[in-house]
Amino acid sequence: MGIFDFLKREIKTEEVPTAPPKIEGKILLVDDYAVHWTSVINELRDVWGCTVGEPLGIQEFTWFVEVDGYRIGIASHSTTPVPQEELQEVAPYNYFWANAAEETTHHRLHIAVCIMHTGKNPMVENLIFTKVVASILRHTVSIGFYMPSRRLLISKEFYLNYTNTITEGHLPLFNWIYFGSITNHLNESRSFYTIGLKDFNKKEIEIVDSIQSSRELSKVLVDTVEYILLNDVVLVDGQFIELSEGHTLQIQVSKGVHLHGETIQLVC
Repeated sequence: MGIFDFLKREIKTEEVPTAPPKIEGKILLVDDYAVHWTSVINELRDVWGCTVGEPLGIQEFTWFVEVDGYRIGIASHSTTPVPQEELQEVAPYNYFWANAAEETTHHRLHIAVCIMHTGKNPMVENLIFTKVVASILRHTVSIGFYMPSRRLLISKEFYLNYTNTITEGHLPLFNWIYFGSITNHLNESRSFYTIGLKDFNKKEIEIVDSIQSSRELSKVLVDTVEYILLNDVVLVDGQFIELSEGHTLQIQVSKGVHLHGETIQLVC
């Protein structure tokens, strides 16, 4: 990731979104609900160093356990698949899982996972959630993970690979944030945007109608997201970001072009 140096030009303080009171997603199972809970708990404790309490019991078919001080709910009554039409709608947009539309038709059940009473520390909370999801994925006959609120549909292998980057000091950004792209074939310009930053108390980011290559724009967007999350940075209107390569980007805060509400727009 490029090193960012911020020029001291703060125009105004922007309001930021509020993270939701819970984080939730769905694990897609093939045909066997059996979860090796002992293995899940052992992985959370031994691999991820989490503090895992004794099970808090079952309420309305949901099993509860405390992980690092947060209450985790795991729905054990999910004996039905996620509606296939719902998965088919998002599958074409999740380019890291090329065969998602076909492969998700093989799932028969799902497990709903939820971490409750969140919003105090989104980074910590999302890390805990990711470790829980990865541990369940690894110890079930599962094929992937679905997070409707962030438009994420991720294969099991991809999710586990990016979760493992946590041990190297990286953020599993592609397990957290959807990076979308739109190509305008009339003028061959490209737009990129995020879905999910609002869950970290940040405005979503857009790059609108740039003629730079998709590779360059994708790198700029991913690097910017990683920087603001790692350093808890709030970008403001009129600010400039200077990349280590000497490329300066201007920040604009205005009504979203491809997203609802105000967005951070990188001019590049």
